[in-house]
Amino acid sequence: MSINLTKQQVTKGERINLTKEEGGNLTRLYVGTGWDVKRYDGGEDFDVDLYLFLLDENGKCLGSDYFIAGGGPRAFTKDNGEFYDHDPEKAVFHHGDNTTGIGDGDDEAVDIDLTKLNPKVKKIVCIDAIYMAEERKQKFGMIDNCFFHATNPDTGKDWNFDLSEDYDQQTAIVGFEIYNHNGQWKLNPVGEGYIKDVLQLCTEYGLDAAY
Repeated sequence: MSINLTKQQVTKGERINLTKEEGGNLTRLYVGTGWDVKRYDGGEDFDVDLYLFLLDENGKCLGSDYFIAGGGPRAFTKDNGEFYDHDPEKAVFHHGDNTTGIGDGDDEAVDIDLTKLNPKVKKIVCIDAIYMAEERKQKFGMIDNCFFHATNPDTGKDWNFDLSEDYDQQTAIVGFEIYNHNGQWKLNPVGEGYIKDVLQLCTEYGLDAAY
């Protein structure tokens, strides 16, 4: 059975009580992001990656297994060769790495089962970061039409966040924060840009960047 999406545009800093809007029946979320190349010099590919950090009440990642990234030829791998595409509880699953951004719709996405999350997870941070940005001299100023959206797959309600702000020098953008407050899941469209790579972000969220 197909579900027609009911789209709601959200703006930077607007906090949405997802649980309340869904009548207290929110159990799952799909988060997608997309982008298009606007301009760049040189022959290197332009690759934006979606990363998630599953944080505790102190704003620190529960551990390296709670860092989520897509699987693929450019992906981080664990010592046993596995990708970081899901958490130990298999509550979060990354659909995989898109290395070009070509085509319409979502370029990378994750499924989140809120009922399976480790109860210590109080916030999920969703970030787009440019692969090898410093080495390739690439920035979000070279990207058009970047967006995040979150969908309740059970009802089709969709919250869309267009990143229309000028991120000319930034190499990473925090798109969404999905957090639990008093037992209710809320959405914060952050839209904050950083001149950092993913390993620096790992350090910021309490992980050993050498893994």
